[in-house]
Amino acid sequence: MIPYFYFATLQVPSYNILAVAGIICGFSLLIYTTRPIDRQERIKLLLFAAVIIIPFYCGARGWEMVVCLLSGKAGCLLSFWGDVSLLPGLITATLFAFPIARLLKTDPWIASDYFAPSIAAGCMFAKMGCQLRGCCFGIPPSNGWEFCVNYPYGSYPYTIFAGMPLLPVQLFESTVWLFILIILLIRKKNQKFSGELMVLLAFFYSAARFFLELMRYQDRYSFPTPVQITCAVIFFVSIIVYLIKSNFTKKL
Repeated sequence: MIPYFYFATLQVPSYNILAVAGIICGFSLLIYTTRPIDRQERIKLLLFAAVIIIPFYCGARGWEMVVCLLSGKAGCLLSFWGDVSLLPGLITATLFAFPIARLLKTDPWIASDYFAPSIAAGCMFAKMGCQLRGCCFGIPPSNGWEFCVNYPYGSYPYTIFAGMPLLPVQLFESTVWLFILIILLIRKKNQKFSGELMVLLAFFYSAARFFLELMRYQDRYSFPTPVQITCAVIFFVSIIVYLIKSNFTKKL
């Protein structure tokens, strides 16, 4: 299923190219947005961003390994490199952000405001890569929706739905990340408190992902799905955090 690019004799999956493009775009945006701040603090933020990738990948890959184990596919445990899941990775990175920030002696909330647009930009590319890879695919439309994708013979989506047109959920999610990026860049000019951009990212993404799950194929479908439950928790926590920090800022 995966389209490949060839550089002489080197074969590179298009998914990997888009993943690398997302990382480059995210770091480039971070370098750009941190230009006005003190040099020493800027170095801390860039180091922070480089280190936080480790818990992100561990959480993203670890979740997939747990899913494989529960599905009886123990073979996937032999490789640390492989499929990843975005949401568990973001959650793990968030949990590790606070001790890492303390180690680097920087404010995690201020850092998150610089990281949020970069995360949105990187995830936008990552989900386009998912479209090319054929993972995280959607279900057949039920209302005559004509904007669909057909996966080729031999791909996993083809074996599940026998070549039926499917909703391009990955592109929908990529578009969501694009809108979140635009909102964050606009809001950054007039943000009310430190950490607001990351809270807004969590709010908008959790809301959108909850509904995108309705269009995404599930091996064992149940409503709500584990992802939807997680998104609901993140959604309400982000509202609570926003109200608390906003009211605290007003009192100051």
